[in-house]
Amino acid sequence: MNVKKRYYVISAVLPIIIFVIVLMGNSLFPFGDGTILHGDMNNQYLALFTYFRENLLDGNWQNLIYSNSMNIGSGFFGVLTYYLLNPFNLLVVFFSGANVPIFLELLTVAKVAIAGLFMFVWLSHSTIVNSEKGEYKYRVFAALICSSLYSTMSFLFFYKECIMWLDAIALLPLVILGVEKISIGKHVNLYVVIFFITIVLNYYMGVIVGIAACFAYVLFTLINWNKQKTIEHGTSLLKFIGSNILSVGLSAIVLIPSIISTAGIKQDHSFHFKVVYNPVYLLSEIFGGATGNNVPALSIGVIPVFLLILFFLYKKINVKTRILVFLFLVALLLSSWLDITYVIWHVFTWPNGYSQRESFVLVFFIVSIVYVSFKHVLNFGITLRQFMLSMIIICVLLSYPVLLTGFRKKYALIIVGAIVLFNGFAYLLKKTNFSVSIILLFIGSIILGNITLIDWQIQHEQVKSSIQLTAYKKYYKQVKYSVNKIKKSDKTMYRIGNSFQITNNDPLTFNYRGLSNYLSQQPNKLINFMSSLGYYQNHTFDRWTNYNNGATTSMDGFFSIKYILASDSIQLKKDILNVNNIMSGFTSDISKSYKKIDRFDTVEVYKNTSVFPLVNKVSSRKTCIFTKYDPMKNPFEIQNNFFDDLSGEKLSIFSIGKAEKISSEEFQYVVPRTGELYAYYPTEKNINYNPFDVYINGNKVASLYAGQGENGQSENGIISLGNFKKGTRLIISNRASKKVIPGYQNVNSVPFVTVENRTAYLTVREKVIKNTRIENLKMKSNLISFNTKGTFKKGDIMLTIPADSGWRAYVDGEKVTLKEKFGMLMAVHVSDGVHTVKIKYSIPGFFFGLLVSTVSLLVISVVLLLGHYKRRA
Repeated sequence: MNVKKRYYVISAVLPIIIFVIVLMGNSLFPFGDGTILHGDMNNQYLALFTYFRENLLDGNWQNLIYSNSMNIGSGFFGVLTYYLLNPFNLLVVFFSGANVPIFLELLTVAKVAIAGLFMFVWLSHSTIVNSEKGEYKYRVFAALICSSLYSTMSFLFFYKECIMWLDAIALLPLVILGVEKISIGKHVNLYVVIFFITIVLNYYMGVIVGIAACFAYVLFTLINWNKQKTIEHGTSLLKFIGSNILSVGLSAIVLIPSIISTAGIKQDHSFHFKVVYNPVYLLSEIFGGATGNNVPALSIGVIPVFLLILFFLYKKINVKTRILVFLFLVALLLSSWLDITYVIWHVFTWPNGYSQRESFVLVFFIVSIVYVSFKHVLNFGITLRQFMLSMIIICVLLSYPVLLTGFRKKYALIIVGAIVLFNGFAYLLKKTNFSVSIILLFIGSIILGNITLIDWQIQHEQVKSSIQLTAYKKYYKQVKYSVNKIKKSDKTMYRIGNSFQITNNDPLTFNYRGLSNYLSQQPNKLINFMSSLGYYQNHTFDRWTNYNNGATTSMDGFFSIKYILASDSIQLKKDILNVNNIMSGFTSDISKSYKKIDRFDTVEVYKNTSVFPLVNKVSSRKTCIFTKYDPMKNPFEIQNNFFDDLSGEKLSIFSIGKAEKISSEEFQYVVPRTGELYAYYPTEKNINYNPFDVYINGNKVASLYAGQGENGQSENGIISLGNFKKGTRLIISNRASKKVIPGYQNVNSVPFVTVENRTAYLTVREKVIKNTRIENLKMKSNLISFNTKGTFKKGDIMLTIPADSGWRAYVDGEKVTLKEKFGMLMAVHVSDGVHTVKIKYSIPGFFFGLLVSTVSLLVISVVLLLGHYKRRA
C-alpha cells in the first residue's frame, strides 16, 4: 500500500477507533448487552429495516410499494425513499431478524468511517483551504485529525439514531468540493453526481446540503473575486445554477413521489421573526457538548475553539479572507438563530423533535477553518500575543455559561488547562529536538481524546433508554413465532391486534396487518380518523396511531381484528422495559369476549370469531365524516353513527350515557343491560396528563397515561371495564399514580360509559356479509381483485383501506371513479350482477418523476458530448 492510500485508510479507521472506545466505555455491543439503538432508531427505523429485510428475502417487492402493515394501509414508496435507499441497506439480508440491531450498529460505524474518509478527501484536495504558498509538512496530520473531528462531532452522536441522515453528513464534503471546482471554473461533474446521490439517499437532508452548497458558493466566489474575471464569474454562476437544476431533475424520480407522499401531513410552517435559542446556551454546547434548549450541536472539543479564534489572529492569512470567513460564520449562525431562516433550513417546516438539523453544516465549515489554523500552528507556532488574545477571548466566552447557565467552574478550569497543555506541545514542536512523532501523538491525543469524552457522555445518557440485545432477541423470537403460526394456520384476510408492543411499528417488525404505525409519512387525516373511533388518542403532538388494546369489540370486528396477542407475563413486561421503556404503559387486560386459542412461552393468542371481511357492500347513502377529531367528543356516539351508516339502519349498538359523579375521583353507574362495559375519559387537546388507575368496585381494571417518563406511551382511549349483568351498580374510581410529571395535569373529567349490544352488532355484520355477495377475493399489497356474484344488487363496495390518490379502480376493464366513505375509506360503485373488479395501486407522481429524470439525463448526456467534441476540436 502506497503512502497516499495509507492516509485514506487511516482517515476512515480513526473515527472507528473513537466509536469503538465509546462503545466499550458504555458496555455496548460487542462489549456488553447494550446497543446504540435509541429514540427513533428504536421506535421507527429498527422496524423498517426488519420489514425491509423480510420482504426482500421473501420476494414480496409489492410490500415496498404499498404496505398493509402501516395502520390500515399506506403507500410505502415515500418511506422507502426517505429511509431505505442507501445500497448498503441491502446487506441487512445477511442478518437474522433478531440481529437487525447489530446490523444497524455496524452500519452506523461504517457511515462514520466514510464521513471521516470523505472529509479527508475534501481537506486534502481543496484549493481554498490549502491556498498557502510553500510546503506545509504537517498538512496530512492536520487533515487526519480534523477529518476525525468532523466524523465524530457531537451532532453525529446526538442524532446518529437518524441513520438515514448520516449519508448527507458523509457526502457533504464531496458536495462542497464540487462547489469549489465550479467556483474556480472547473467541471461540474463531481457536484452534479454527488448532489444527485445526496438527494436520492435522503431528499430532506438533500435540501439542507443544497442550502449549504449555496452558502459555500457565495463564500468561494467572494474569496476568489477578481474584477478582471467578471465574465468567468458569471459563467461560473450559470454553471452552478444549471448544475443544481440538473441534480434536482435527475432525482425527480424519487423527489416528486416523495413530496406527494407527504401532502397529507399537517406541518407547522409559521415564523414570527423571533430567535430560536439563547446564545448563552450555545456557548455551553460549544465548550461542553451539552446540547438542548434548541441550540445547534456544534461541539467538537475545546482545542478546535481555540484554533478557530487563532484563525482570525494569524496575519499570514489574507485579511480579506479572514473578514469574509468571519461574516460567513456570522451569517450561518444567524440563519440557525432567527426563526424565519431556521424554518427555511428545515424545508419550510418546524422540526418535530431533533432541532437544529443543519448543525453538521456549521461544523463542517468550522472544521475546515480549524484545519487552516491548525496547519499554521504546527508549522509556525503561536506567538505570545496570539496566545494571550485567544485566551482572553476564551475566558470571556466561558464566563457567560459559568455565570448564567450553571456551567461547572471545575470544567472551565479543565478547558483552560487543556488549551495551555496543547500550546505547550505546540511550542515543543518548534523549539526543541524532541521526537516529532511523540509530540504529534500527544497533540492528536489531546484533541481526539476530548471529542471522545464528549461522545462518551452523550452515549452514556442515551444508554438509559436504548435496546438491550438479549431482551430484544427474546421478544422478537416469541412474537415472530406466534405471528408465523397464525399466518400458517389461517390464510384468509384479517388483521392482528395486541395488548403489548415494543413500538407502534410492531406490525412492520413482524410483517402483519395491524392498526398501529409511527412514521412521518402517516397522514394526519388517518391519525384523526382512528382517534375519533376510540383508539389511541392523538391529542398532543403525537404523530402515531396505536391499536391501544382495542377500542370496542365491535370496532375491532369491523377492522377485521381476528387475532389478538396478549400476555400476563411479568418477564415479558421486564423485557419490554429493557427494549423500549416508553412502551411499558399498555397494561390492561384484553376484552373477555375474545377466546384464548394458543400460547407460546409468554405470548398468548386470542381469537375474535365475529369479524367483518376486509371488503364489504355498504349503504350507498352519504356517510358521516370522522376525520375531524375532538378528544372531548363521545366516541360511542361516533361508533353508533358509524355502524348506522354502514348498515343503513339505526340500531344503536352502544347505549349513550355518562357516569354519575360522586366525588372528584369516584363515579356511579348502573348497568342498563347485560354486556361488555366500556369507558372513555374526555380530555382537552394539547394537554399532557398524569397517570392514573381505574378501579371498578375496588378492583383495578386499567392504567391510563402510565408510560415511563415524559415520552412514555400508554392506553388513553376507550377501555374495557368487563362484562356485567343488567342492574349492577358500579363504583368507578380514579386513583392517581404517585408519579407526577411536572407541567402535566390530572384528568378530572366524568367518563363516558356504555354497554355494548352484541346482538345488534352481529345483526349488522350478518346483514353486511349477506349483501356483499362477492367471490374470488385476492389481496396483494398493490392489487385487489374480486368478482361479484349474479345475485349481487348494485351498491358501494367498501374496503377497510384508506382512500389514496394512488389507487385506480376498474370494473370489467373500464376505469371507474373511487369513492370515499366516512371521510377515509375507499369504495367502488358496482352495478347489478356479475362483474370483475380490480383495484390497482401505482406510486403517485412516479411516472412524471421518471420523465423528468429521463429528460435531465438526456440533457446531461448532450452537454457531456458537446464538451467532449469541443475538447477534441
